[in-house]
Amino acid sequence: MNVLQIAERVRQLGRKAIRRAMPRTDWPLRPVILMYHRIDEEPFDPWGLSVSPVLFERQMEWLATERTVLPLAEFAERHEAGTLPPKAAAVTFDDGYASVATAAVPVLERLRLPATIFIPADVIENRQAFWWDELASLIIGFSGTRLSLGGETFELGSSEAGEWTWRPNAPPKTRRQQLFWRIWAANRTRQIEDTDRLIEELRTQSSAESQGAPVMTPEQVRSINSPTVKIGSHALTHSSLPSLPSDRKRREIRLSIGRCEALAGETPATFAYPFGDYDDEARSIVAECGFACACTTEGRAVGPRASLSRLPRVGVGNWTPEIFARVLREL
Repeated sequence: MNVLQIAERVRQLGRKAIRRAMPRTDWPLRPVILMYHRIDEEPFDPWGLSVSPVLFERQMEWLATERTVLPLAEFAERHEAGTLPPKAAAVTFDDGYASVATAAVPVLERLRLPATIFIPADVIENRQAFWWDELASLIIGFSGTRLSLGGETFELGSSEAGEWTWRPNAPPKTRRQQLFWRIWAANRTRQIEDTDRLIEELRTQSSAESQGAPVMTPEQVRSINSPTVKIGSHALTHSSLPSLPSDRKRREIRLSIGRCEALAGETPATFAYPFGDYDDEARSIVAECGFACACTTEGRAVGPRASLSRLPRVGVGNWTPEIFARVLREL
């Protein structure tokens, strides 16, 4: 964390301390961009990316009555103009998981709530799952006792109880969970070709079925792009942009525009940084491409000085409407 990040964190904590000292009924509302990933029941959820369909529907029903929900591009435009209502909210989804198309979109359409789904076009076109989801299936589902990877041997022993249960933000408990976390962390910022080789090496040793939570098909993307639900860009391969050389970074961002347009039939107006990772160069390229805004994963409300090239978003958990309302109130 650099000096500027530390200073911003101190300011955030100061604002929160002031708000907590006020009576809750007096807390001012703040505009917010919400971030979802998967809408399903998922016991293996170390990052807290899943919200159950039932709770998602209840969250959206609360949002429809308590907030002014805007399309993300309009949210950004009004933020820039200084006319964004304090009650404003925008709904976004990262990655393009299939569960969003099947479980979230019908709710959004019923309630007429606008939303944006950020898709990594190359993943949608050429893969069935993300590498980290496939990594989980190959390691957690590994039936052997010893696994070799990259010239290193890992003693895993027999499968343990609770391998496939991992609560959000909890530490890994079993040997397979620990190995999964170690490999994910070591490969999160590597280029996709390197992670592909890693997955292929695991496939040759694991008897587990190589699978993961499915992403949307191109047909699903085409079918859901509508006046209510818009498709945004999440780059091409969901690689961490700061880790890429300049030419590759530019390709990931610029080429995603045409690829998303080919999938959705409409030019994407908004962008989200994969993993929430960005640097000055990535921000500059996004601005050159003419996106209305670019979103991070920095979990806070949208303040009046927030830059359009790094709008913060609040990751939503598997919360009841009461907790959902409290979290938004306390931002």
